[in-house]
Amino acid sequence: MNWTSILKYTAGITILLIVLFLGFLAYIAFIPPERYQPETIQIPDQSSYALDKKVGWYHLNDSSKLLITWRPHGGLMTLNFDDFANNNLLPDTKNKFSWYRDGDTLAVTFTDSADVITGFSWIDSSSVEHLAKKLENPPYNQQLMKYNNGNVPLQGTLFRPNIEEVTSAAVIIHGSGTSHRNNFWYLYQSHYLAQRGIMILLPDKRGSGASGGEWHTASMSDFAEDAIAGAKTVQELLINDSVNLGFIGFSQGGAIAPLAGAKYKETDFVVDVVGSAVSYNEQLKFEIYNDVLSSGVPKFLAPVVTVAYTRRAKARRPIWWEKNGSYSSLPYFEKLDIPTLIIYGGKDTNAPVEASLESLKKIQQSPSDDNITIKVYEDSGHGMGDPETGWISKSYLDYLVEWVKDPRNIK
Repeated sequence: MNWTSILKYTAGITILLIVLFLGFLAYIAFIPPERYQPETIQIPDQSSYALDKKVGWYHLNDSSKLLITWRPHGGLMTLNFDDFANNNLLPDTKNKFSWYRDGDTLAVTFTDSADVITGFSWIDSSSVEHLAKKLENPPYNQQLMKYNNGNVPLQGTLFRPNIEEVTSAAVIIHGSGTSHRNNFWYLYQSHYLAQRGIMILLPDKRGSGASGGEWHTASMSDFAEDAIAGAKTVQELLINDSVNLGFIGFSQGGAIAPLAGAKYKETDFVVDVVGSAVSYNEQLKFEIYNDVLSSGVPKFLAPVVTVAYTRRAKARRPIWWEKNGSYSSLPYFEKLDIPTLIIYGGKDTNAPVEASLESLKKIQQSPSDDNITIKVYEDSGHGMGDPETGWISKSYLDYLVEWVKDPRNIK
């Protein structure tokens, strides 16, 4: 084969690859994807199982502690925050439950005295019986909360510290997509805060778990109003008017938190954890660009591939993007005159940290806006993880606790 033939063959292959690549991009960008359809879940009536009486802290015979709480879709779940285990505990009869743990299904029997649950027992796969005693003085109590934002019914779990005086209370605002109380990342942080004296309402996001409505057609204002409805519900329980009441938002919820704070004049503080301070159109491009690079696409092709995938992502939930694509939290941070904490992970590939910080620091440096505190944990990503432990950074959690307990005095 001579050089002319080789060049013609190479050119032909190159043209074919270009045509295939352009065809792929056209398919991604212009062939409509299947639109998001929420999962329909029917939550059964389980009032006959007296689930509320089983909820609480238990001391196991191996000296470990276990928390039993409600599942959003019915039944209960067990949480061991020391070994990061969470497992379903589903009712068979009033006091007989099936515990799905470590690949086994264990039979659990609750014991009671005068209709008050005192503990439970189970037999493991080695036929050894184990006992758990319910704690009479737990670090915090739980309360099932049902409330409404207009005609949208909402539900969540209140973590109520078992101390004489609570100084701060907060409503959690979820991130994007379907999200509810059994997300262990949210549960762990709610537990960490509550164990240290901060009252926390962890709801099911609208359209998720036991909450009604639809998240995929809602506006950021709708989500903010949901959080405000939760804050009003918590406020009714507070005996002392001096308790600091605020919002802690994570990811997308972090961008909603300042909007909720600006809307609700009773707000005492706002916390944004890894929420973008740019428009959501810009945030989506940033996130998809990083996903494209991590998938192995060469850097010189990444921008055009990003455009195609961004278009496709928006086509899955067109109503949501029409309502929220241009939303930015920045104007609402500017309106806040209350203590505000903004936290980022320096290695975040979901939220554009540099662009967000550039905008936020202009506000922070304004003589009239000295209420904003910005913290960046350089080794953490979007999940605020610690690279050494592989779990949520303890230094981040400890600072969050310190700041929320005294938002007016901690920098």
